[in-house]
Amino acid sequence: KQWYQRRVAITAGGAPYIEHISKCVVRMFTNTFTEGDETVRKALFKLRLTWKDIFTVNKLKDLDASVHEIDTNWPKIHESEASSTTVHINPNFLTRPAPSAAAVPSAEADEMARIRKEKAALEKAQRKFEEEKKQFERRQLQLQLKKQKERLLNENKATASVSIT
Repeated sequence: KQWYQRRVAITAGGAPYIEHISKCVVRMFTNTFTEGDETVRKALFKLRLTWKDIFTVNKLKDLDASVHEIDTNWPKIHESEASSTTVHINPNFLTRPAPSAAAVPSAEADEMARIRKEKAALEKAQRKFEEEKKQFERRQLQLQLKKQKERLLNENKATASVSIT
């Protein structure tokens, strides 16, 4: 019975679910916003507009402020908007292309880019090394074959000269 009550509360959007999600909604939303392209960002904006009756005004203000730091076109919620039923959409936000990675600088993104470049350079160097190793091994085999042929040729000449005398 207890499991069923928890399931109903979560499914129906009850307080336990909202309380749990409220703790991480700003972080999850801004992470998704940062990683998303223009389509994802538009969908997040539409989703955000549906949360007026679910999360507290302060939580929504925190969320808006956090996203506004990433994209200054993201509208910040005001007290009048929180109580109003009218939805105000910034048309510049909806038609604006998603910023490139360079437009949203962060030390973490720079570090990840550096690591990716380093990894690509190491992989390229490893492939080059493997190719040079294969070429060296082929050359070694060719030299061994050449020596064996010369030795066999010399043995045949020696056998031929012994049988003539």
